[in-house]
Amino acid sequence: QRVHEEGFAAALYLPWAFHRIATAMGWEHFALKIYDDMDFLHGAFDWVEERVRAAVREVVIPAGPDVVLFDGDCAYKNGLMVRPDTFRELTCERTRGTVEILREADIPYTFHSDGKVDDFITMLIELGFAGVHGIEAQANDLAEVKDRWGADITLMGNMDVVFLSKATTEQVRQATEKMLHTGCPGGRYIAACNTSPLDYIPHENYLAMAEVIREFRY
Repeated sequence: QRVHEEGFAAALYLPWAFHRIATAMGWEHFALKIYDDMDFLHGAFDWVEERVRAAVREVVIPAGPDVVLFDGDCAYKNGLMVRPDTFRELTCERTRGTVEILREADIPYTFHSDGKVDDFITMLIELGFAGVHGIEAQANDLAEVKDRWGADITLMGNMDVVFLSKATTEQVRQATEKMLHTGCPGGRYIAACNTSPLDYIPHENYLAMAEVIREFRY
């Protein structure tokens, strides 16, 4: 409410079962459970998703955000953390049940993951996600992602935070221009960092990126 009073759009972050369970268990234990005890994982995923749905009904919808972002890291630089069929088995229908509540409330929902998007972006489109954040530059070719899926889902991100922390200001300006010229044609692109920008990024570099974005005209 305070964000809206200041004239800004408000986003609320929600946990996503895959990221929460895999991170809480640790990757080795998670991988072993996939082979030895899928029933346990199904129960754990249900436990998280049921509580996310309760949060949507009791907190998110009454608060009236402009958009919801699911925190869903699920991929490495070369692909999903698990086999695509296992990934869909654990996530697809459970996520569908959660986002249907948001859709009925007319609240757009988006998704964040680091890594390569190829194996999960089609599921996001199928489930009606308005956008996907990350498009990590070290794992994805923005032009290719834009060409394949840019008409179906809004792409957000792509500026590498490590690059921002090490490059010169002029290099940042040039890279931001290139990113914008690649992502903006046809619309459905929001320029941003590929993950949370923290205080290891020099202020002058972050501000240079922001200035180029603000002044860009395609």
